[in-house]
Amino acid sequence: MSVTLATLTSLASLASLAPLASQASLASVSSLASTVPARALPLPLVLVILLTVTLVLVGLVLAFLPARRKPRPILELPAPSPEVLDLLARGQKITALQFYRRQTGVSRAEARNVVDLIAIDRQAPDRHLGA
Repeated sequence: MSVTLATLTSLASLASLAPLASQASLASVSSLASTVPARALPLPLVLVILLTVTLVLVGLVLAFLPARRKPRPILELPAPSPEVLDLLARGQKITALQFYRRQTGVSRAEARNVVDLIAIDRQAPDRHLGA
């Protein structure tokens, strides 16, 4: 493969013109951009886009939050300790509820159900559940 002096000269001249060509194309693009007026999106479209984005974000947040579970039946919960029963006997229902929750790790609703049932049973000892 032989390369002539004419080929080298033409390649050199093309290489020297390349920066000028790219500057010319940039100038034509910028002049074209300045002739096209910038238009803002209509307000209803902006509102629809914002509402859609907001709903998607709220949906994602709700999807990753832990689901609330229903309280378990009372028979499936741990039995209250003698300390809880003593607190209830002294009329300290809130303290008994807090103590039962700390001891067993059950939810607030489950602890409330147990403590309420015991308190009702203590108020009416002659009445038996289910009888």
